[in-house]
Amino acid sequence: MNLEYEVTKECNVLPSPTERGGLLGIECKFVRHIPADPLMDRQDMHYIKEVYHYKDGSSIRNLRPLANYQRSFWLTKDHKRNHEQKKESEELENVNEYKTTQSDLIKTVASRLGGKYIGCKQLRDITANPYIYGIDVTSSDEIAYKYTKRYPNITMSPCIVAALDIENHPDTKEICVITVAMHGHVYTAILKKFLPHTTNVDEVLHKLFTKHIPDSNVVESYEVVYEIFDTEVEVIKAAVNQAHKWQPDFLAIWNMDYDISCIIERLQEFEVDPKDVFSDPRVKENYRYFKYKKPNAMKMSASGVNKSPKPHENWPVVITPASFYLIDAMCAYNYIRAGQKQVPGGYSLDNILYHNLGKEYKKLKFEDENVMGLVGYDWHIYMQEQKPLEYIIYNQWDVISMLLLDEKTQDLVNKIGALSGISSYDVFKSGPQKLVTDLHFYGLEHGRVSGVADRMAKDDRSDFLGNDNWIVMLPVDRTIDMGAYNVKGAPKIHTNMNKAVGDIDQTAGYPSDGQACNVSKDTTIREVVSIGKMEKSKFKINNINFMFGKVNHANYMMDMCGFPSFDQLHDKVVEIKNKKTT
Repeated sequence: MNLEYEVTKECNVLPSPTERGGLLGIECKFVRHIPADPLMDRQDMHYIKEVYHYKDGSSIRNLRPLANYQRSFWLTKDHKRNHEQKKESEELENVNEYKTTQSDLIKTVASRLGGKYIGCKQLRDITANPYIYGIDVTSSDEIAYKYTKRYPNITMSPCIVAALDIENHPDTKEICVITVAMHGHVYTAILKKFLPHTTNVDEVLHKLFTKHIPDSNVVESYEVVYEIFDTEVEVIKAAVNQAHKWQPDFLAIWNMDYDISCIIERLQEFEVDPKDVFSDPRVKENYRYFKYKKPNAMKMSASGVNKSPKPHENWPVVITPASFYLIDAMCAYNYIRAGQKQVPGGYSLDNILYHNLGKEYKKLKFEDENVMGLVGYDWHIYMQEQKPLEYIIYNQWDVISMLLLDEKTQDLVNKIGALSGISSYDVFKSGPQKLVTDLHFYGLEHGRVSGVADRMAKDDRSDFLGNDNWIVMLPVDRTIDMGAYNVKGAPKIHTNMNKAVGDIDQTAGYPSDGQACNVSKDTTIREVVSIGKMEKSKFKINNINFMFGKVNHANYMMDMCGFPSFDQLHDKVVEIKNKKTT
């Protein structure tokens, strides 16, 4: 297959700097950190997906290994350790900068702190210390940031997107077909026992492809390749290996948790380690790695209620040294549209295709009287047993339609990169985490380093007020009277236009709002978590009123502190007066 872009066949084997008119710059698509492991003779390692841009307009994609990268963290200077409360940020002149690998971060920070911190194994064991700064940002974020600073003229280029989908038996979970597709290319790996016969399979499938694929442009422009294998493991390896050859930036799966979980389960059934399948074949054996972070089974809603998240509300993460980032296209579709109305009918691929491309692009159903009316389990069983060849075309269209969808939405091609900035795709669903990363580097450029959030176990503090039925505010540091200098001819006059802000927030309320709501470590000395037997709901309502509006202080004291009402005071005065007269 002739690819429409260039990739390195061996890591870092690139043209000389004088070829192609010279190097214009290097773009970082994403960074993958692989932790050190002495038992595997593995050092701390990062794998960076790069795009080399040349002055003649050409580009080459490359996977760069980077061993033992030294990331930064900061500790307050000894003579400045005169505070007990954590700070949102600190001036660089008041801290010392230290270096360590990401793998040794906890050990190194604990060692520098000394005392009770020596031997700490968990990040949450040290984050309560008020003198640590900068460890909320990962080494991967720091590496990505350095690329943008070194090559400031390189703008983000469109991402290369490939898609993958599996089909398996509803009962046995045996994988029978896997298709990967990208840029006019389709590759389908088929389990031999799944086919009714092996003669003229290619010919028949190509005819069915032409007949059933609803987009004539796809039929004409897509090159389709079929391969048949004896075992499931061979099917899985062949499909993933095709993605390794293509080296896209994203390998997208719709509802990834199902496909990846099934692939892991089937590989383990045959005692095959997923790391040997998903790691780039160019990666040395001791550096191969695979970790799947499954979505949480439960999550807490804004009202404090635990509930099971819907599939599109998850964000599954695969960590592996590959030239592509495995991503759930369904979840990306959801979070890119955060704040918008929910899609009517749900987030199935079928429904999303209908809403974006039209009914003719929905999943294939086939005109067959025996199929009409069948859904779900029954439909898949019938198609696998009675119409396996048509079922293969069904699988191919699922993958192709994902690419067509992304061409329309530009979610993976352009949007997710722009919305992520330098933050890892792993935290894409977390707006606050992305903002923390951006503000960290913005602060460094302006002489300050960011503080560290506490990572306490859920049961460490039972006396917190909690944030259910509360207003969630983003802490903004020192914004009052610190607006940008935007008045021409008056360079020393502040405006109310602020930089490095993630919300449309009121300006005049800072820092008093920060104090009232306890959203800034710089302003908090103590936090009131209860008043007698007062209901927390009343407690919160009164403080919201106190923060956002003119408060009747008498009513506030009556509700919050049990002061008597005016009627009660009147009655008491009358009672005292009557006693005196008698």
